[in-house]
Amino acid sequence: MLTAVFRGHESFVFLAAVFTLVVGGIAYMQARSRADRPLTMALWVASIAATISLTLWTTGGDTAAQCVVNKDILEPFGTVQGQLNVAMFVPFGLLGALATRRLALMAPLCALFPALIETFQGLAPFISRLCDTSDFVSNTIGAALGVAVGFLANKAFKTSTARTTQVSRRPLIACGALAVILAGSWLVWMEPIVVERTVTQRTTSSAQESAIRNALDEAFGGYFKPDSFEFTPQGDGESGTIMANFKAGAAELSWPEPEQFTVNLISSDLEKGHTFPVPGVSGPVSSNEEAERVAVAYAENFAPWGLRESEISVSRIDEQADLGWIISWRRWDRKVLLPMRLDVVVEPDGRVRDLIARNIDDPEIPKVNISEDNAWAVLNDHYGNAADGAERGEPVLLAARRDGAWRVHWILTIKNDDLIMGGTVDATDGTFHSPEKRRAMPDASE
Repeated sequence: MLTAVFRGHESFVFLAAVFTLVVGGIAYMQARSRADRPLTMALWVASIAATISLTLWTTGGDTAAQCVVNKDILEPFGTVQGQLNVAMFVPFGLLGALATRRLALMAPLCALFPALIETFQGLAPFISRLCDTSDFVSNTIGAALGVAVGFLANKAFKTSTARTTQVSRRPLIACGALAVILAGSWLVWMEPIVVERTVTQRTTSSAQESAIRNALDEAFGGYFKPDSFEFTPQGDGESGTIMANFKAGAAELSWPEPEQFTVNLISSDLEKGHTFPVPGVSGPVSSNEEAERVAVAYAENFAPWGLRESEISVSRIDEQADLGWIISWRRWDRKVLLPMRLDVVVEPDGRVRDLIARNIDDPEIPKVNISEDNAWAVLNDHYGNAADGAERGEPVLLAARRDGAWRVHWILTIKNDDLIMGGTVDATDGTFHSPEKRRAMPDASE
């Protein structure tokens, strides 16, 4: 949460620090005559101010009154972001226990304070922050750890513990009232969105890091060395995407089957020196033929598997802007597009900027029984009247996995006014899959 939200907002961090210091100073002045630990009390109040600043700062825009309820309770503890959320609330619990010495008060506050923040994030659309039970769990655990350490410190230093088990009724009544208000707010206004797990980055294993290092070395001959790694799980949580970050850009690799490999480098238009110089070719390019020469030289050196029995295509990325060329290799089994994929982007300076590689052997595919016309009929039956008079897109007959087995699919789209509808039709048995509807992007010339 913190790295994603506050990157590039250093001015806010400065203002939050000033606010925290001011609140802490005021609390110290007030506590000098009312508490026997005024400095500790002031630090506790300052930690509350800092936490509120970090968690309730607006990012702009509006959000719905919703909260993501993550069924995987332990998920946040396996992520860097979840661990940061735990650490952020440790000072609240620790300083609160040292300042109040009231375990009966701090115990409910460990849950009520994070719950208050998440509820406010969900119900206050003007701050545009997301309510998430994973944050609540990690924040509560962090606060509880702090309270435990503070309570043990009080014991160790033989601090009077008379008030650790006794607390006046007024604060407890206030805690009870707050719990009722929060529960009522959830019942009346909050919409829970239950998910099996949220898509978050996890720390990578040594096997995952080794796999993407090897892929990067094979693709560029050891030219780029990654600095950090992340893993984004999908589906069952064991499969997903490994990301490697380095100064020149980033790379992604599918896991556990390292089939799909993508590399994006910083364009020379933004900053020179980050794209890849292909050995044996140099100098600027200004035509399809010259761009193809660079791409072929790259493939011969680093991806010869993509050249075998493939068809090559070369096109400018943008006919108006000088953004470079994309060179693609594909293999076909009669009219069926096979899963092998190699795409190389060559910049006008003759260097490689982006790469998409799917090094996979041609699979055994089932027989195609459904013709193009029959596939269109299946799609039209699915959408009914919405398909009447619609403009058809270019169909693709593609070999792809479904439920772990290789199948052949018709990939079809139709456009009706500003609505684009699509889906896949199994070319063997005619079943319909993956319906999709989306609004068409406006034409830039309009």
